[in-house]
Amino acid sequence: MTAFNLERCGNAAMSLGIASAALQLAIGYAKECTQFGRALCEFQGLHWMFARMAMQVDAARLLIYRAVTNASTGFPSILEASMAKAYANEMAVAVTNPR
Repeated sequence: MTAFNLERCGNAAMSLGIASAALQLAIGYAKECTQFGRALCEFQGLHWMFARMAMQVDAARLLIYRAVTNASTGFPSILEASMAKAYANEMAVAVTNPR
């Protein structure tokens, strides 16, 4: 069962990659497109949304990093791997489907 903890970290890393790419694509799109004669990235509401998304991505990255780093003596702990996986999966959904 301890091998599943390593798999949980891999799953979390995949979610992190998806969310990071989605965030970068969204920022690039906001820089290119215009609305009401201004670039989308100039609207304050999008700044807040991008800041929240960036915080979530960074928090997931740090949880995954902690789980993997603390596994230097073997497999990651159940708690750290589970927290990283659960948060990263929820974060990927939140970042790719903002409301």
